[in-house]
Amino acid sequence: MSARHVDITIKGEASGELVAMLGLPTVAVGGGVTRLRADARDPTTVDGLLDRLDDLGLELLDLRGGIRAPTRPDAAIPGTPIT
Repeated sequence: MSARHVDITIKGEASGELVAMLGLPTVAVGGGVTRLRADARDPTTVDGLLDRLDDLGLELLDLRGGIRAPTRPDAAIPGTPIT
């Protein structure tokens, strides 16, 4: 089964306004970090989000999850090469 999300940890406690602007569910804010969750079914969505975080000057501390390679050709995600 493929992971359906990525958990993103950025440095700093993001304001509600910033989180709303990113349009992502907030998992937690506190202890000097903000944890967000993003849909990972489309790798370009994650890439775009990481670019946006960088453009905003936010420091990425951790990224977990993502799409695992399918084990069967009939389970392939469109546009994803089968290795």
